[in-house]
Amino acid sequence: MINPLKSLSRHRRQYPPLSLVKLQLLIDNGALNPEEPIDLASICNSHFFKMDPKLHHYGVNLVDEGMDSFKSKINIKVQHASEQVIAAVERHGGSITTAYFDMKSVMALHNPAKFFESGKGLAFMAF
Repeated sequence: MINPLKSLSRHRRQYPPLSLVKLQLLIDNGALNPEEPIDLASICNSHFFKMDPKLHHYGVNLVDEGMDSFKSKINIKVQHASEQVIAAVERHGGSITTAYFDMKSVMALHNPAKFFESGKGLAFMAF
Protein backbone atom coordinates (compact mmCIF):
# COMPACT_ATOMS: atom_id res chain seq x y z
CA MET A 1 0.00 0.00 0.00
CA ILE A 2 1.26 3.49 -0.88
CA ASN A 3 1.39 5.99 1.94
CA PRO A 4 -0.48 9.09 0.64
CA LEU A 5 1.42 11.45 2.96
CA LYS A 6 4.74 10.23 1.63
CA SER A 7 3.67 10.72 -2.01
CA LEU A 8 2.48 14.26 -1.21
CA SER A 9 5.78 15.20 0.42
CA ARG A 10 7.70 14.29 -2.75
CA HIS A 11 5.88 17.02 -4.65
CA ARG A 12 6.03 19.78 -2.05
CA ARG A 13 7.66 23.02 -3.04
CA GLN A 14 11.18 23.24 -1.69
CA TYR A 15 13.02 26.47 -0.98
CA PRO A 16 16.75 25.76 -0.48
CA PRO A 17 18.27 27.96 2.23
CA LEU A 18 20.69 30.76 1.46
CA SER A 19 22.29 32.16 4.59
CA LEU A 20 23.15 35.81 5.07
CA VAL A 21 26.79 34.84 5.66
CA LYS A 22 26.92 33.08 2.27
CA LEU A 23 25.16 36.03 0.63
CA GLN A 24 27.75 38.39 2.14
CA LEU A 25 30.54 36.10 0.91
CA LEU A 26 29.08 36.14 -2.63
CA ILE A 27 28.97 39.94 -2.51
CA ASP A 28 32.50 40.25 -1.11
CA ASN A 29 33.92 37.91 -3.78
CA GLY A 30 32.19 39.78 -6.62
CA ALA A 31 29.78 37.01 -7.59
CA LEU A 32 26.86 39.34 -6.80
CA ASN A 33 26.80 43.11 -7.32
CA PRO A 34 25.15 44.93 -4.39
CA GLU A 35 24.56 48.00 -6.58
CA GLU A 36 22.13 46.02 -8.78
CA PRO A 37 18.91 44.28 -7.68
CA ILE A 38 19.61 40.70 -6.58
CA ASP A 39 16.99 38.19 -7.67
CA LEU A 40 16.69 34.49 -8.43
CA ALA A 41 18.34 34.93 -11.83
CA SER A 42 21.45 36.64 -10.42
CA ILE A 43 21.70 34.09 -7.59
CA CYS A 44 21.50 31.19 -10.07
CA ASN A 45 23.99 32.88 -12.42
CA SER A 46 26.53 33.19 -9.61
CA HIS A 47 27.02 29.39 -9.89
CA PHE A 48 27.65 29.20 -6.12
CA PHE A 49 24.08 28.33 -5.15
CA LYS A 50 22.65 24.91 -5.95
CA MET A 51 19.09 24.96 -7.17
CA ASP A 52 17.47 22.12 -9.10
CA PRO A 53 13.92 22.43 -10.47
CA LYS A 54 13.80 18.63 -10.82
CA LEU A 55 13.87 18.45 -7.00
CA HIS A 56 10.91 20.88 -6.82
CA HIS A 57 13.08 23.86 -5.87
CA TYR A 58 10.88 26.91 -6.38
CA GLY A 59 13.26 29.60 -5.16
CA VAL A 60 15.35 30.81 -2.25
CA ASN A 61 14.72 30.84 1.49
CA LEU A 62 16.95 33.55 2.98
CA VAL A 63 17.93 32.38 6.48
CA ASP A 64 19.41 34.24 9.44
CA GLU A 65 22.74 32.38 9.78
CA GLY A 66 25.43 35.07 9.89
CA MET A 67 22.96 37.85 10.57
CA ASP A 68 25.43 39.67 12.84
CA SER A 69 28.16 39.78 10.19
CA PHE A 70 25.92 40.93 7.32
CA LYS A 71 26.84 44.50 6.34
CA SER A 72 25.75 45.18 2.74
CA LYS A 73 23.09 47.55 1.50
CA ILE A 74 21.18 45.45 -1.05
CA ASN A 75 17.89 45.28 -2.89
CA ILE A 76 16.98 41.57 -2.95
CA LYS A 77 13.99 39.56 -4.12
CA VAL A 78 13.59 36.10 -2.55
CA GLN A 79 10.76 33.62 -2.14
CA HIS A 80 10.84 33.33 1.65
CA ALA A 81 12.47 35.27 4.52
CA SER A 82 11.85 35.52 8.25
CA GLU A 83 11.25 38.76 10.14
CA GLN A 84 14.80 38.65 11.56
CA VAL A 85 16.30 38.42 8.07
CA ILE A 86 14.14 41.28 6.83
CA ALA A 87 15.25 43.40 9.80
CA ALA A 88 18.93 42.55 9.17
CA VAL A 89 18.71 43.62 5.51
CA GLU A 90 16.77 46.80 6.29
CA ARG A 91 19.14 47.71 9.16
CA HIS A 92 21.82 48.55 6.59
CA GLY A 93 19.48 50.54 4.33
CA GLY A 94 18.57 47.67 2.01
CA SER A 95 15.21 46.37 0.94
CA ILE A 96 13.80 42.87 0.63
CA THR A 97 10.85 41.71 -1.45
CA THR A 98 9.20 38.32 -1.59
CA ALA A 99 7.94 36.95 -4.90
CA TYR A 100 6.49 33.68 -6.17
CA PHE A 101 7.67 31.94 -9.35
CA ASP A 102 5.90 29.09 -11.08
CA MET A 103 7.90 26.04 -12.18
CA LYS A 104 8.25 27.24 -15.80
CA SER A 105 9.81 30.49 -14.63
CA VAL A 106 12.16 28.68 -12.24
CA MET A 107 13.30 26.37 -15.04
CA ALA A 108 13.92 29.37 -17.32
CA LEU A 109 15.94 31.16 -14.63
CA HIS A 110 17.92 28.03 -13.75
CA ASN A 111 19.12 27.34 -17.31
CA PRO A 112 17.86 29.97 -19.79
CA ALA A 113 19.63 28.58 -22.86
CA LYS A 114 18.21 25.08 -22.40
CA PHE A 115 14.73 26.40 -21.63
CA PHE A 116 14.43 28.65 -24.68
CA GLU A 117 16.01 26.06 -27.00
CA SER A 118 13.08 23.80 -26.09
CA GLY A 119 10.72 26.36 -27.65
CA LYS A 120 8.59 26.91 -24.54
CA GLY A 121 7.34 30.37 -23.71
CA LEU A 122 6.61 32.19 -20.48
CA ALA A 123 3.46 33.89 -19.32
CA PHE A 124 3.66 37.42 -17.97
CA MET A 125 4.09 37.79 -14.22
CA ALA A 126 0.76 38.71 -12.63
CA PHE A 127 0.63 41.27 -9.82
